Parts: sequence; C-alpha cells; structure tokens
Amino acid sequence: MASFSRGLSCHVGLSSSVSGSLAAGMFRAPPSQASHTSLAHILRTRTFSTASVMHAKYKSPKKRPSPYAKPEFADSKSAVPSKIIVPPSFPKRATKAQPATPSSQPGSATTTFAAPSSPSPATAARPLPKPFTTPVPLSTYAEQLGLRSAPTLLYEAPSHTWYRFITISLGVTFITYSVLNYWDIYLNAPKDILWWVPYAFAGICAFMAAFGAYMFRGTHGIVRTIQAVPTARIQQLCGNSAASQAAAIIKNAGLTPETAPIVLELKVGRMVPVLPPRKRYVLPGALTLPTRLASAGLSESATGAFGAKPAAVASLKDRVLSRRAEEERKRTAREYEMNHLMTAPFRHAGQGASTAWKHVMRAFSHEGFMRATEQTTGKRHKIDITGGWALDNGRALDRLVTVFDDE
Repeated sequence: MASFSRGLSCHVGLSSSVSGSLAAGMFRAPPSQASHTSLAHILRTRTFSTASVMHAKYKSPKKRPSPYAKPEFADSKSAVPSKIIVPPSFPKRATKAQPATPSSQPGSATTTFAAPSSPSPATAARPLPKPFTTPVPLSTYAEQLGLRSAPTLLYEAPSHTWYRFITISLGVTFITYSVLNYWDIYLNAPKDILWWVPYAFAGICAFMAAFGAYMFRGTHGIVRTIQAVPTARIQQLCGNSAASQAAAIIKNAGLTPETAPIVLELKVGRMVPVLPPRKRYVLPGALTLPTRLASAGLSESATGAFGAKPAAVASLKDRVLSRRAEEERKRTAREYEMNHLMTAPFRHAGQGASTAWKHVMRAFSHEGFMRATEQTTGKRHKIDITGGWALDNGRALDRLVTVFDDE
C-alpha cells in the first residue's frame, strides 16, 4: 500500500511538471532565458520517450517500417533530419527502372529499386522464317492453257451426216443432169431441132454444173474441232510434222515459244467424207471471227439458228438455270416417249423428215456457218453455229482469237 501511494505521488508530480513545462513552452522565451528553454526541451524529449516506451510495451507485434515514413527531426525548428529510416533490402519483383522524380519535401531522400535486365520471352531473338516463293499469277488465258499437259478442246462441231448426204446427192444430181444434156443435145444434137436449141441447152448445162459444184463446195472447209495445243509439248502430242509447222508459223510471226505458249489446231473436213480431216495450225491472234462465238449459244444440239433459245446467257447463275431447264425438258420428253410407244415410229419419222428438210435448206443457202479466216494465209474455214459444243459457251475461244466486233 505504501509503494502504491509512493508511485501515485511520483506520477502526479511528473504530470504537474510536464504540464508546467508545456505551458511555459507555448510562449517564445527571450534569449536571456536560455536555461529555461533547455529545461523545457529536456522535459519534452523525456516525455516523448516515456510515451514511446509505454506505447511499445502494450502495442501489437512489431511491423516492418514503411519505406515512405517521414524522417524524425531532433528539433521542430531545425530543417536537418537527425535520423532517416531506410527500408531494409528484401526481394522484389523485377521491374523496369524509372527515372527519379523530384520530391515536394525538402531534404527527403528517394531510393530507386531496379532489377537486373533480362530478355523476356516476347522480346527474345527468334529464328527467321524460311523464305518462300509467292506464285505469280498468269497474265493471259493463253499462258494458263500453255501450262497444261494435254490439248484443251475449245470447239466441237455437231454431226453433219444429213447435211453431207443431201449436199453430195444434190451436187451429183445437178452435175449428172448437165453432163447428159450436154452430150445428148449439144454434142449429138438431133437434126430436126432448131439451131439455137443446142446453144441454149449448153448454157443450161453450164449453169447446172456450176450449181452442182456449189453444192459440193458446201461440204468443204467445215471445222470439226478446235483445240489449244501447248507449244512446249506439241511434238509429243501431235508429232514431228505438227511441231515443224508450229515452229514455222511462230518464226514467221517473229515470236518465240515462250511468247507463244499455245497453237490452235483446226481439224477441217474434206469434201469426200471418207478422207481424214486436214490439220491446220495457226496462232490464236492470227485467227479472226466476224462476231463473237458466244452469241450463238453453243450449249446443246438445238441451239443457234435452229434452236428456240436466244444467244448465250451472260452469267453463271443463268447458265445453271438454263442447264437445269434443259435437263427437265429431256426428262419430260423421255417420260412422254415411254408412255406413248405406239406412236413413237411416226414421231421419229416426222423428226427425221424435219431434220432432212432443214439440211436441204442449208445445202441451198449455206446458212448457219461462221467464217473464220487465217490472216497469214488468207484461208477461210466454216464454223457451224447451229449446234455442237464450245468451251464456256464459246467465250474461251473468243478470248484467244481476234474478233471484228471488238475492233
């Protein structure tokens, strides 16, 4: 009990002395009272130290000092710090060093942590990719066909069996008539006829013979097929004779096999059907057409001049629709044929007579042909546009040859 009273009196005395010193420190002491100022400074320092010790005894476990703590000053009037708290060194994640920024407080110290630089996976050197060759697009359609390993069929004529039979038959008939009449009436004229009759029949025979020759001429120069042959493989595909002809026309045109990638091969029929067709080799630009082949609509047998369909369609969608319509028409005709077998012979006979009559008209008029001319030799060939087949409805051949409509 006595010790408790003694401690309490000491604490009260200490508190009263501190209060007095604080009250005295609120006013600026004159220079003559330096001793009182020193005493107040000692009491204030001791009071702060006692409070710090009591706080440290009952506070939570010690924490790591913050690196941003303000420095402690020995005197409130002094601008020089007596102690700077520097944070201890501990591992830190590697970051890029940033330039130090000036502090707003005078005398404050700034510490910058910079980790050693190491190349990141994103910026590490990678092996360069292997060089590759970009395919160069071909400039012309002829060069694309020249890279193929086989000839490209561009045009195929329809069957001319009826046309040849009728044309040759009429030609033989007219020539036979002219020969017989010339022999009987002009050379061996009867004695009881007038003098001018043999001369008149001579003129008639000459006219009939010329008309028969005109009929025979109708089967001459009809193109059967047109195909594009690669110049680099023409000897392997067509033989030595074709290779020599192609080399001659390329040389005469002042070109080389590199600048002339393809040569057009035309198979032209003869007047006598049993003889094989003649083969003509010409450069694509040297073959001229009076109009575009695509305007004839060469897609089925019933097209062109004798067909009900108009000129070639313009778009791929229209061509697909036209093909579907043609397939539907054939399917319907097939169903009708199978459901009416008794009248089939009469229908077929009527179709044959109609076809024969059309070819008779063609034999007299020579209609349904397009003239194709070789500019180098002047030879003229006939392309049948009443039927047959053409690549891309004739557009492929139009892209290669010279068309007068484009000039």
